[in-house]
Amino acid sequence: MPESPKSIFRSFASQQATGRWCFTYYELEHPENCRASDLFAAPVGEIGVLVRRDGTVTNQWADGTSGVPAHLRDDADFEDVLYKLGHGGNAAQNDNDEETCVWRNVKYDVKTGRFLDWGAKTAMDMLDEV
Repeated sequence: MPESPKSIFRSFASQQATGRWCFTYYELEHPENCRASDLFAAPVGEIGVLVRRDGTVTNQWADGTSGVPAHLRDDADFEDVLYKLGHGGNAAQNDNDEETCVWRNVKYDVKTGRFLDWGAKTAMDMLDEV
């Protein structure tokens, strides 16, 4: 059966990419609220270093100032547990949702950075679910 016009349009309208993102417990249940540009803090230095959801370390401290030394950016790159910088006014989240709990493969829209779907599971993903 040929593809529907709607599905053909969607494939042109959004360019998909795959990546590995970190999630809090709340976000695992509501991934549609997640974006590639979401920022987290890696517990490095006195303030913490900003890290994007995909683990990309920025040159900014958690307070928004720039100028993180290279050795601290390297330390932040090795952190698996990151901390959310707030809930954006979402009352459904609580303090337990500030710490990222897992990393998952995802498909996301390149233009908007929006979560689209879960990617292929790895062996580590399956162990996390046990």
